[in-house]
Amino acid sequence: MKTVSFISAKGGSGKTILTATIADFIGNLGKRVLLVDADGSTNGMTLFYLKEILNQSNDNANKYGVLQDGFAADIKNFTEISNGIYFLPATYSFSNTENYSYDLFEKHIFDLVNNYRNQKEPEFDFILIDCQAGADKFSEIVTKKNVTDEVVIVSEFDPISAAGIERLKGLFHKNLTYERTWVLLNKVLPELIVSSSDFLEITKYLPPVAWSSEVVKKYSRKEIATDFKYGNEYTFNIVKILNALFSKELGSELKKWLDERNEILRKPIMEEVFQLEQEYRKLELTEKSSLKSTLMPTIISASAIVGVVSSLISFSSSLGISDSLQSMLKSEILIGIIASLLAAFSLSGFNYFRKRDSIRSKHKLEKEYLKNQMKELRDLSRASIDVILKSNRNLHNKH
Repeated sequence: MKTVSFISAKGGSGKTILTATIADFIGNLGKRVLLVDADGSTNGMTLFYLKEILNQSNDNANKYGVLQDGFAADIKNFTEISNGIYFLPATYSFSNTENYSYDLFEKHIFDLVNNYRNQKEPEFDFILIDCQAGADKFSEIVTKKNVTDEVVIVSEFDPISAAGIERLKGLFHKNLTYERTWVLLNKVLPELIVSSSDFLEITKYLPPVAWSSEVVKKYSRKEIATDFKYGNEYTFNIVKILNALFSKELGSELKKWLDERNEILRKPIMEEVFQLEQEYRKLELTEKSSLKSTLMPTIISASAIVGVVSSLISFSSSLGISDSLQSMLKSEILIGIIASLLAAFSLSGFNYFRKRDSIRSKHKLEKEYLKNQMKELRDLSRASIDVILKSNRNLHNKH
């Protein structure tokens, strides 16, 4: 079992919803997760899951949150959010928890973690603790090494937040050591995502979380913004974070999920390539059909000339004129045929090449466009998932 605490230097970093999102994805992978609201000031995660808590109100009378007297590390005190995901609120009674006893809270959180950590077959694979913003005593307690395996400092991407991170690391320096502390930049606009070295030094960074209007809309409705079934840009951001934090625990599950989404994302691209290939073939067939039609007048003219000549020769034979005169007539007729055929073929050849150039010129730009589109799509189908998702986002923004 692994325990991770999520803290932040100041409010508004998106720590609570990010913790819930990570738990949701892990649960969808088939793992069991316990979420804990250790925010004595706002009880933020308790409010986020208020609907789920109230839906089980009949069972809440004898339940106790981690910031309530009477709490015990028992699954009966948890609220089931979805299959495999359980939630321990700060309180079930909506009392003021800001002044709750630090000693009692520390005992509760220590007993909770160690109860499941010491089980031979732990009931939960992960415990994720959402803590109060700032450097208060509640936050200090949940960063202790006997409580949590690792700590994630969630921060926005600005100078004040950067200073706040350094302040937290200074105040909690015994617990926020390099090997067990991560910084996660949240709410970063996609175009502003930079490398870790551009922010703070001597710090372990998780992949930054891109922020978009779609994510904001989802969160404003108290909804998780990930798409576990098909995947989206935000979802793959979360996967990168999980891969960095839990590669040992979730490596095979994440790889399987990524492989499946790889196929899902690339399939529409190849289907579009196939459609473009069909359009290209239609243009080529139209060209061939048009060129064949230019030869028909010549064939018809030649057939008519041959037919007329054959009739003339038969007619001259029926007149009963001398052989020498017939021979002369036939020679003149043949010369006329050859001249007529040459004229017909010359004219038709001229028309053929003129029309061919016209037809090719007419379709040239369209064929070049289709070829370029097919090349771009084939290149995209071989690109990384990040590139494919970025391309989809740019296309969506254009429309």
